[in-house]
Amino acid sequence: MHVEVVATLVQGLAAISEGEPMDMGVAVDLVMGIMDMVEDLEVATSVAVLVTEEEEEDTVEEDLDMATRVGAMEVVMTTMEEAIMEVETTMILETTTSSHPIMVQ
Repeated sequence: MHVEVVATLVQGLAAISEGEPMDMGVAVDLVMGIMDMVEDLEVATSVAVLVTEEEEEDTVEEDLDMATRVGAMEVVMTTMEEAIMEVETTMILETTTSSHPIMVQ
C-alpha cells in the first residue's frame, strides 16, 4: 500500500512538473493514501514509545533488584566482618590471658 502511494505521488509530481494537471480521482486517492500512511506512522510511533517506556521500566526494576541484592550482600558482609572481629578479639584476649598467668600476691 505504501509503495503504491509513493509511486502515485512520484508520478503525480512528475506530471505536475511537466505542466499536466493531476486527475482529481488520483489526487483524492493520493491524499487518502497519505492519510493512511500518517495513521500507520502514528500507530508505529505510539507502539515504539510504549515499548521504550516498558524497556525503561524493566531496566529500572532490574537496577532496583541489583541494588537490593548488593545492599543485602553488604549487610551480610558487614555482619560477617563484625562476627570475625569478635572472634579475633576473643582469641586475642584468650591468648594473652592464658600465656601470662595472673599472679596473686
